[in-house]
Amino acid sequence: MQTTTFHLTDGENPASNRNLNILILFEDLPTGKRGKQVYDYLSSHLSADFQFNHKLWKLSVLATPMVRELAAKDAAEADILIFSVHGDGELSPEVKSWLDISIGQRGTPIALVALFGLLSMSGEISSVAAE
Repeated sequence: MQTTTFHLTDGENPASNRNLNILILFEDLPTGKRGKQVYDYLSSHLSADFQFNHKLWKLSVLATPMVRELAAKDAAEADILIFSVHGDGELSPEVKSWLDISIGQRGTPIALVALFGLLSMSGEISSVAAE
């Protein structure tokens, strides 16, 4: 496990100095909403320590090479990647390739949140976060 430590000089406010970039990859509208709910939860509980930024990409658009490159740029800048799918089928070859390239070759640490299915969100994130 890797640990990243941030050093502040006297008088610095961590919220003003640390951006947290989150990339949400989703399969369709319901999975996109679920990914956004996780983002909203994180930002509401950690906003005192970080300034949050997010981008969303629908997985089906990664079939276009030019769009894959843009999404790869966003992944390179992301601190957290939220991957939200139904989980009832295989990913397309383009998405698998994109994941291998965009995540597998990163030089810096990234947190990966994988959401499969569409269970009720009430209390689910809180119970996972408490663990």
